Parts: sequence; C-alpha cells; structure tokens
Amino acid sequence: MTGLACETADAELAAARCEQGLALWRGQPFAGLDTPRLNQLRAGLEAERHVAQLHRNDLMLRLGRYPAVLTELTTSVAENPLDERLVCQLMLALYRTGRRAEALRAHQRIRLDLAKELGVDPGPELGDLYRRMLANDLDGVRGRGFAARRDVRRT
Repeated sequence: MTGLACETADAELAAARCEQGLALWRGQPFAGLDTPRLNQLRAGLEAERHVAQLHRNDLMLRLGRYPAVLTELTTSVAENPLDERLVCQLMLALYRTGRRAEALRAHQRIRLDLAKELGVDPGPELGDLYRRMLANDLDGVRGRGFAARRDVRRT
C-alpha cells in the first residue's frame, strides 16, 4: 500500500493509501521468536514501517492536517529523539497549531541531544525550519523540503 502511495501525485489519495497500509500493521513482527534471521527481518520490517509513517506524516502536513498528526508525532519523537525528520514534522505541526514556543523548544532539545549524543549540529533542513520559525516566515510552507521528499523506496 505504501508503495502505491508513492506512485500518485494526488496527496489525498496517497495519504489514504498510507493510512490503509499502516492500518494493516499488528504488533511486533515475529514477536516471541528470537533467531538471527527473524531478528533481521523484524528490524527491516520495522524500518519500513517507520519510513511509511514518515511519508504519511509528510502527506498529512502537506494537506494541512496538523492536529491529526500531532499526538502521534509527539509520541514518535519521544521514542526517536534524534530523528531530525520527525522533529521537523513535529515542529511544523506545533507551529501550525499555534504552539510556536513548543516548536522552538523541540528544536532546542534535539540540538542539545545531537551535540551530547553524537557531537553534531542539526542538519540544514532542521536549521532552516528553526530560522524561519524565529522570523515567523513560514507563509506557504506546508511541508517544505522534508515533507516533499519521497523516502519510501520500492524494492
């Protein structure tokens, strides 16, 4: 389903297809089974699910459905605090729902976490979004570069 979502230029249809594909997900793959091969498959499937969620979030942001993704984004960022793309999505959703201060705090958290954990600064997309938020210059931005990327790859 998520592969089909990437094949359409219709954001509404793509978002619906992503939702349908993600709705098929049930728990952890191969739960309770512990073999090297199944662990590898589990990790791969979970990574694909994560990419599909990111793609769906991008579509929802592009469509202006900020409140619809805000709760899930908050949870996802708590689980993946160093994922810059997720933090960009959360920042945009917070900003667009009138929570600018929280969006700026989200940037500060990841900036500090990246420096502490990895010794790096945030990437250019996160920095650009932050600077534009500081300047209140997000007119017309519904998903910018991080939301326009097509990261779901077909194999």
